Amino acid sequence: MTIETLIQEAQGTSEEILDKVIRYLKFLKKETAEGNASEPEGQKRRPYGIYRGQIKMSEDFDAPLDDFKEYM
Repeated sequence: MTIETLIQEAQGTSEEILDKVIRYLKFLKKETAEGNASEPEGQKRRPYGIYRGQIKMSEDFDAPLDDFKEYM
């Protein structure tokens, strides 16, 4: 999308909507400048596989439960 396309879409739009668009653009620019803003500040992502081998599932995990036999 080019600036010309943005201008064409903005023509005839209310001031209220344009104000929201401008605020959103500023938010996106700030988010891009700071990096990934989806992660809370001061927290680091845990590496994948950190709990590998520590969690076990029973062999019959997908088997029907006894509590629902009367409904089957």
